[in-house]
Amino acid sequence: LLRSDTTALRGTAAVVGDRSHVLDQGDFQAGSLQRTDSGLTASAGALDVDFNSLHAMLDCNLGCGLGSRLGCERGALTAATEVQGARGAPGHCITLQVGDGNNSIVEGRLDMKHLLKLLDLTTEEIEEILNLADQLKYELKHGIEHHHLKGKTLGMIFAKASTRTRVSFETGMYQLGGYPMYLSANDMQIGRGEPIEDTARVLSRYLDGIMIRTFEQKQVEDLAKYGSIPIINALTDFAHPCQVLADLMTIRERKGALEGLKACYIGDGNNMMHSIIVGCLKMGMSISVACPEGYRPDKEVLEFASQYEGFEMTDSPATAAKDADVLFTDVWASMGQEGEAAERRKAFEGYQINAELMKLAKPDAMVQHCLPAHRGEEITADVFEAHADE
Repeated sequence: LLRSDTTALRGTAAVVGDRSHVLDQGDFQAGSLQRTDSGLTASAGALDVDFNSLHAMLDCNLGCGLGSRLGCERGALTAATEVQGARGAPGHCITLQVGDGNNSIVEGRLDMKHLLKLLDLTTEEIEEILNLADQLKYELKHGIEHHHLKGKTLGMIFAKASTRTRVSFETGMYQLGGYPMYLSANDMQIGRGEPIEDTARVLSRYLDGIMIRTFEQKQVEDLAKYGSIPIINALTDFAHPCQVLADLMTIRERKGALEGLKACYIGDGNNMMHSIIVGCLKMGMSISVACPEGYRPDKEVLEFASQYEGFEMTDSPATAAKDADVLFTDVWASMGQEGEAAERRKAFEGYQINAELMKLAKPDAMVQHCLPAHRGEEITADVFEAHADE
């Protein structure tokens, strides 16, 4: 819900398929709206903006698009759109000025949302995402269609191999009424050295959003900086926000709440550990991570975590696992680190979730693994199978 004033501005978070209905003239008091070839105009001169610009601005908000209709209860839009600041965080935005019926003006700012890393999100925004996910899951299970992305195309750039990411995004877009377009980085000009800013600008003209699974976090940030549509980070070497949002959703489903729970992470200080630390702390959980010297989390993540009393870093898996409600782990050598596999096996010896470690956690503790799993290395086969349905 977008609110600038409870009696002045209302919006929904559904997406419009038909551009001619971006604005609902039924709620306007200051004259009828007419669609022309060049844009929408208000007969009273209240609104005069380029139609395509307004549609793009509205539709790229809140990650999946702002909505179908923007109405005013007793007022009228009195100003057009305004792009503020440089492209990139906090993103393109529009400023709406709305009369409240008493000739006074209130302003509402709509920032386009990206999902680049959990460090960018507030606790409230994470909770809103989880609540929306719960609602969509409920509707799917009960046969309630929710084609909020009807007519929308998501470009999915893959520079890294994927099973779950591709299947989940393609399925999700289909269920939401949109079209998922698979784009292999090896088949694109970006794979031949085209600057990311050129790719971002061109794809922004064709697509409604971009999901990218790649190596460098900077590539994701630059897509957001130079493009004009929402960008979703489906994995980089620095962050794995979508995976951790799904993990938090799963934990909340099974435990009832997140606040007050203890999480532990055993293994490499990689993208998963980064996002787990941030996600858990922002949602009121405590977290203890165990990793050997030389394989600890990024400085930026540690600086963030140092603000919370509930964060602990140790080189002892037993210390981290004590009284944990949920245990996390990941492979010792991630994609792109295959050449380090032998060295890493030596460094991570003992950093394994096994039956003995599980005895230190709470009796009803969950185990989460982002997969693929290497049974016998970071987790034993018996523990993995015992928690496979979680």
